[in-house]
Amino acid sequence: MKKTSRRPARGRQFVRATSLATTILLVIVLVLVVLVFDALENRFALRADFSFNGITTLESQTHEALQSLSRDVHIYALFTPGQEDAALLGLLERYAAASPHITFSQENLLKNPMLANQFSDLPSDQQVTTDSLVITCKDTGRTRVLDGTHYIAQSYNVQTGGYAITGFTYEKSLTEAILFVTSDQLPTIRLLTGHGELAGNATSALVSVLKDANFEVTPLNLLAGEELHPQDVLFILSPGRDLLAQELETIQGFVAQGGSLLITSDYDAPEQLPGFAALYQQFGFALKPGIVVARQDKPGSYYENPIYLMPYMQLSPVTANLVTAQQTTLIMPGARALEILPQTPGVNVQVLLKSGDAYIKTVSDASQSLEKAEGDEQGQFALALFSELDIGNDLSARAFVLGSSATLTDAWLHTNTYSIELLMQALDALGARPSINLDIAQKQAIRRPLMTGDTMLPVLLLALVPLLVIVPALLVYRSRRQKA
Repeated sequence: MKKTSRRPARGRQFVRATSLATTILLVIVLVLVVLVFDALENRFALRADFSFNGITTLESQTHEALQSLSRDVHIYALFTPGQEDAALLGLLERYAAASPHITFSQENLLKNPMLANQFSDLPSDQQVTTDSLVITCKDTGRTRVLDGTHYIAQSYNVQTGGYAITGFTYEKSLTEAILFVTSDQLPTIRLLTGHGELAGNATSALVSVLKDANFEVTPLNLLAGEELHPQDVLFILSPGRDLLAQELETIQGFVAQGGSLLITSDYDAPEQLPGFAALYQQFGFALKPGIVVARQDKPGSYYENPIYLMPYMQLSPVTANLVTAQQTTLIMPGARALEILPQTPGVNVQVLLKSGDAYIKTVSDASQSLEKAEGDEQGQFALALFSELDIGNDLSARAFVLGSSATLTDAWLHTNTYSIELLMQALDALGARPSINLDIAQKQAIRRPLMTGDTMLPVLLLALVPLLVIVPALLVYRSRRQKA
């Protein structure tokens, strides 16, 4: 009888122990590999972006901006628990990986309410809320708050009569915000105060637009000794009281250095403001008293109500881009007409916006009836002007004048007309070009539908995959048949 050899018990235990140790060692190695790759991913954002719109892929302009940073920036990502924006977090990881000067942390305001108090001194248009980003730079002391409104691009849909989402602007908004908080100097808008000008809530939408365009916006009180610099743009928003002699002298000195003005006035502004009138006369225009009323038989010249004018944009160097792009739709509620003064030396005045057939009602008459009466001035009236004053030595001062402040200050008009586009063109003509305006394309919001030509590759793949299985199978079958 043949004996069966058996491995000694001690040998079997050694094999088992060796196998267990090998398994444990392999697990440890795999865990270490995973941790190393996870650390590399967190540091260098190596995860590929397979989204249809490349939502977390950085453009070359962003890489250049991040490489040029010399100041540290920290970003607080505030989200409601369970409602985190995965695309935005993925983008923040790539920003942090691209520059050692960028760090971010995900925060919960419910658990850390003191964080909001840390930024409680921000202007009303930058209040910190959940589902927003707070971008801060300690070196400059600047902060920028971004929320959902900064990430969405919209365009007007003629068929539906409303605005539709056309893309996402995460990267453009975030990169420009980083450059804003780290910049040494920004173009500055000064808002004149002390004369009953529009301020506070009345200008919050306008100030928000300007800050989103990377302008520094600060109030100006001339009586407090605050200074104007020639590179600033002075906003005079529908004053209700006149300038003092020393204030007029300061502004005229600013103009003599090539300073630029943006002026609005409304139909109900006081008529007797000789200080402001002298300033306006220097730029070759005057304000006509009364409110401009469109003729009701000209429906294309007003919106629903004849005092909500829809002006006709005139072709000029200031408006050429808007006219070319057909971005001419504007609404001017309660507008007053502007008069070009004849024979003003050294002044070139261009009409930018003109009413349709209309007439002017005095304020007292308009409170009674808007119907045209005998003696009411009628015609087509200038509603916006651009004036350039030659002050010698190859220097000029400029003024953009608008006969309705609501065109620039009303948030609804910002969304439904091209008032923001007009404002930006006017600021550009005034020499206040934003130093931060990156040409970063928006990402698609909706996946492009498949077209007929797009189906060719999927069809070929569907045909090729079965063939790759069937052909080897037939070869094996044939080989076996021959052996049999």
